Amino acid sequence: MAIPGCHSRRTDSAGLGTSNDAGPRIVSTVPAATEILLQLHAGASLAAVSTYDKPLLPAPLKNLPVIGNYLRLNTELMLKLHPTSLILQINPALIPAGVREICRKVDCQMIDIKLNSAHELENTVLRLGKAANCPGRARRAVAHLRNACQLLELSRRNEPSVRVVYLLSAQPLMVVGGGNFMDDELQLAGGINLGRTFGSGFPKITHAELQQLKPQKVLIWHPNATVHHAYRWLVRHYGPKLCRIRWRDADLLTLNVIARIHQLRRMIHQPVSSSVRSTTGVNAGEQP
Repeated sequence: MAIPGCHSRRTDSAGLGTSNDAGPRIVSTVPAATEILLQLHAGASLAAVSTYDKPLLPAPLKNLPVIGNYLRLNTELMLKLHPTSLILQINPALIPAGVREICRKVDCQMIDIKLNSAHELENTVLRLGKAANCPGRARRAVAHLRNACQLLELSRRNEPSVRVVYLLSAQPLMVVGGGNFMDDELQLAGGINLGRTFGSGFPKITHAELQQLKPQKVLIWHPNATVHHAYRWLVRHYGPKLCRIRWRDADLLTLNVIARIHQLRRMIHQPVSSSVRSTTGVNAGEQP
């Protein structure tokens, strides 16, 4: 989803704010939050990121310093950057006392976000928009998101539902259960999530349990090029029913969720008899 620029500020050659810059300086330890700020075109507000956020950054921001994570913050860098906000994703009761102390010392607001549903996404976008000094853009992004979800809900009623298993890994077999945003995505895409049989979250299952579900489609998040024997087992048993999800941010809930649901819908409703080269990288019956 394209969001026009919402904030600009002077930066030095490393992409950081200059010492006399009064704009927001956000330290993000949450990859999804970093991605949302980039989608809001508020990347200039970032002052530092975690190790896990680094691959998400576009070329102009690749030189942003790495702060560590919420358990082990680089306190010297925090003091040097003097950030206005620190983004966390953790139970507030579990935030280490040292993190609270350094934030108090540099007068930094802690933003503890939740990202496990569409409602939590909306709330997070609004909070990040406020922290990045672009609340209007954030509100428009949320309005667009709500409208798109409503349209998806209406269109889903005109399509037959497909029995789907959504795997996060092949070894061990880890399935998307109920009560999370990936389950929501699957349902909006027109799938009946068979993983709910095993409860909420992302439970591990056996090969026998998977076969007993008798899915019409099996989706697996497998963005890497490396193929191992566990993935070959899925190809042998499910052939054209198997669809490989290649995008690397499948486990992040961000503003690109609508585009991702449309991609899932195409996979789910693709005729089983057709070639699956475009989604799995292999033809029916082919051994990778």
